[in-house]
Amino acid sequence: MKFRRIFRCSSAVLICLFVLGVQMGEAQQAPIKIGYIDLEKINDSWNKYRQAADQVKEFISSKRKELIDQKNELMSEYESFRLKQELLPAEDAKVRQQELSLEAKNLRDKETEDARSVEEKRKELLNPLMQELESAVEQVAKDGNFTFVFERRMLFYFSKDPNLDITARVLVLLNR
Repeated sequence: MKFRRIFRCSSAVLICLFVLGVQMGEAQQAPIKIGYIDLEKINDSWNKYRQAADQVKEFISSKRKELIDQKNELMSEYESFRLKQELLPAEDAKVRQQELSLEAKNLRDKETEDARSVEEKRKELLNPLMQELESAVEQVAKDGNFTFVFERRMLFYFSKDPNLDITARVLVLLNR
């Protein structure tokens, strides 16, 4: 499945390059210049991104810990109820069973809500940075007269030519 997606993406890129090459050849414009960026390197070296990613990780950890604590508490209450269940009057046991079921449902709902809030936090912190990254890539591409800039992992083959890897130039703009 992943290979097909890569193949389709690469095929689309090749078709675009061919069409653009034909159009550019007809207009006798400058040759196509392709560059690439290494997003992993940018993620590791961009201070703002690392800070935001750390904040997201901390948020996830706090939500996860809170949820685990609540699950453990519920399990403890359920185990305590299970041991005392036969000693309780039938109506009290039934009421307590319903309360525990409601608490379990509320915990599942909280888990769903926490997943939403994590996604919102991720968007809140990382989307503005992705826009900043896009602007930096555009600026470097424009300054270097690059026709296309790809993410390194999208390419089957990429040259080790340091002039084609614009990652360092993008990082300079991002870390100013």
